[in-house]
Amino acid sequence: MNIVRSTISLDESIEDIFKPKSEEEYSKGFKDMSPEKIIVIGIKKGLEFFVLKGIEMGALINNIIFIKCISKNFVKAVDKILKLNILDKHELNTGFQVAILEEKKDIVELFLKNTDIDISYENNICLSLALYTNNTAIINLLNKDLQK
Repeated sequence: MNIVRSTISLDESIEDIFKPKSEEEYSKGFKDMSPEKIIVIGIKKGLEFFVLKGIEMGALINNIIFIKCISKNFVKAVDKILKLNILDKHELNTGFQVAILEEKKDIVELFLKNTDIDISYENNICLSLALYTNNTAIINLLNKDLQK
C-alpha cells in the first residue's frame, strides 16, 4: 500500500514540474536572476517572453544573443534589439545574412523596415544567399528593396 501511495505522489510531483506555467508564474522567479541569465534560459527553452523580459531589464545584448534570437525566429525580440540601435554595421549584416540563409521571412522584413541595411553589401552576398535557399518570398522582398 505504501508503494502505491509513493508512486501516486511521485507521479503528482512530476506532473507539477512539467505542467505548463503562465508568464506570471515564470515572472516570479525573475527577481532572483540576472537579465542575461533570463535571456539564456529563454533561448535554451524557446521562450521568447523570457528574452523580452531580459531585454526589458537591461541585459547586455551581444551578437551571439542577437543571432540566437534570429535562429529561434523570435521576431519580437529581434525587433526590440534592432530598435535599441546597439549593433554595429557588421553585426547587423551578419544577422541579416543569417535571417536570409535560415529563411526567416518576418525577420528579413524587420531588417528592411528598421535598418539602413545595404543589400549590396559584400558583392550582393544577401541576394546570393537568398538565391541559394531558393526562397522566392525572400528573393522578392530583396528585389523590391533593391528597386527603391
